[in-house]
Parts: sequence; C-alpha cells; structure tokens
Amino acid sequence: MPPRALILGIGRDGTTSASILAQGLLEANGDSAAAVGHETNYEALWPAIGSYVRRKAGEPFRDYLNALPTAVESSVGFAFVLPVLLEVLGPRVPVLRLVRDEEDLIVSNVKRVAVRPWFWGGYVAAERCLIERPTAPDFGEATAEEWASWPLHRRVRWYIRKNQELLDNGLDRFERAVALPTKALGTAEGIE
Repeated sequence: MPPRALILGIGRDGTTSASILAQGLLEANGDSAAAVGHETNYEALWPAIGSYVRRKAGEPFRDYLNALPTAVESSVGFAFVLPVLLEVLGPRVPVLRLVRDEEDLIVSNVKRVAVRPWFWGGYVAAERCLIERPTAPDFGEATAEEWASWPLHRRVRWYIRKNQELLDNGLDRFERAVALPTKALGTAEGIE
C-alpha cells in the first residue's frame, strides 16, 4: 500500500528530523501502528529512480511505492519521479517540502560526500556505491566528458539546483503541498 503523505527534501535539509517529528505526531494521535519511513529500502529506491530518469520506465518506481509499509515516506530523491508520485498517489496526497538555503545545502552535501561517498555514485569514485544518483548527462545538460571534468562542488550544485527545479516545476500539481523553510539546522535556531 503506498504512503498517505510525503516529506520531500534534497539532502541535509531536515528530512530525517521531519520524519522523526511525523512519527511522533502519528503516535501522539494514537496511530502507533502507522510508520514513517526515511528512504525505506533505498537499495530498491535509487535504482527505481534511475530507471525512470534514464529510460522513463516508471514501473520499478510504481512497484517500489506500492510495496512501502509506511504511512508517511520521506526521501531526498522523489523530485526526480514527481510524475509517477502524482500518478500513483493522486493530487490530494499531502506533501511537505523542506527548503534550506542553497549555499548551505551545497556546503553540507559536499561535506557529506567526503564522509559517505558510497551514497554518491555518479559524483565520486568509490569502491562500492550503494546509491547511483541522477547526473547532468542523464538530463542532457552535460556530456559524460564535461561531467567528469567538473569539480565535486559544481556537481553537487547541479544536483541541488536540479532538485529545486523539478520541485518548483512539479509540486503545483499537488493540491496539498506546503513548503517548510529550514534554517540553521544543527544550531540553537533550528527550524525557522
């Protein structure tokens, strides 16, 4: 059964914290059987996203969604598959979009790549990549040779901006989408 609500982020913008809050709200409202997932089964999620981005094959992602055991699902990759989310979940599914300052996102994600390169296949060379993320060549926005010549900071900037573009251009089809600006994560200021 697909999820009843979504939390969409880009990475390093509060999806984990928002997932924890959502789980607490469900439990406080007596819905302790309902679960909130954060990239549940990412081993299936990212290949399904890749199938859609690279071949416009939506079936793997539809299967992924329909098999989710969660009431609310958060992900940093859903921007790439918004048309399939709309098709499966419909325009009335509640969507929470997390928004953080672009430069903060870039700096934070570049640091994350250094710590966890195996989650950034297509962006860095790692012995073993668990996640292969969409890249500019997948969208015809750079050749493979150009992409290989870009420094990591520029690749991550492309990833952040592509996510923002897809969300900006696609979320208007969801009737119950709201944006939550997050500011200064990891500081006393917390969520704005």
